[in-house]
Amino acid sequence: MVEPLYDEAEVYDVAFGWDLTEEVAWLRGRLDVPGPCATVLEPACGTGRHLHALAQQGVGGIGVDAAPSMLTVARRRLADAPVPVDLLCADVRAFTADRPVQGAICPLNSLAHLPDDAAMAAHLARMAAHLPSGARYLVQLDLRDPADPAAAVGYGTWDVTRGAWTVRATWWVLAVDLAAATELHRAELEVRRGPRAGEVIRDTLRLTAWTPERWAAVVAASAFDQVAAYDGDDPERPPVPVGSPGDLRWHELVRA
Repeated sequence: MVEPLYDEAEVYDVAFGWDLTEEVAWLRGRLDVPGPCATVLEPACGTGRHLHALAQQGVGGIGVDAAPSMLTVARRRLADAPVPVDLLCADVRAFTADRPVQGAICPLNSLAHLPDDAAMAAHLARMAAHLPSGARYLVQLDLRDPADPAAAVGYGTWDVTRGAWTVRATWWVLAVDLAAATELHRAELEVRRGPRAGEVIRDTLRLTAWTPERWAAVVAASAFDQVAAYDGDDPERPPVPVGSPGDLRWHELVRA
């Protein structure tokens, strides 16, 4: 099932439309180990922002997403891509890409939408089936601190202006329940200027809460090894200890 928020791809695309130049340069630096990454696989690719930014640097792509409206915006964005980028409407646990890739990315905590450990294991198995030995899979996933799960509760708000549009986005983490391995989020996108001015899109999302121990266990049972972690909440993305809790952690997995 696709959450209502992701059916509003046009507004979502504006709200999450920040500059990716520095992030994509960093991602390329990691993806090009052990050799050049000519084609990247992105599950939960959304409106194709990362795929487009990578394509502008000569990196082809394959994007997978379950939301048709998100892929409609992605196809429009990628129509003039200088290198081939394919888009598949499919579950990230059950898809087949028909050309080889050399690396993969999944930003913005997208894998927290998978409902449980078994679903994450199925996803990692699908990714392993597409990646060659030594290839990197960079996953951005929040890890909650078992000693202080309430530290994650709070909200952030930001305004984005692009062309005729201005959208104010607010994202709350309402509750984290590690015993149930769930967390409750609320999103609100307010169109302040543009074709849909005055509209407010609201959605409540139930995500999976991941702890360092559960993430380590599902990776250990997969065909990947985790070799590094980075603080994606810091613009410099410094290395941090593997398994340390935090928001927007980048986990560097290597296909064994």
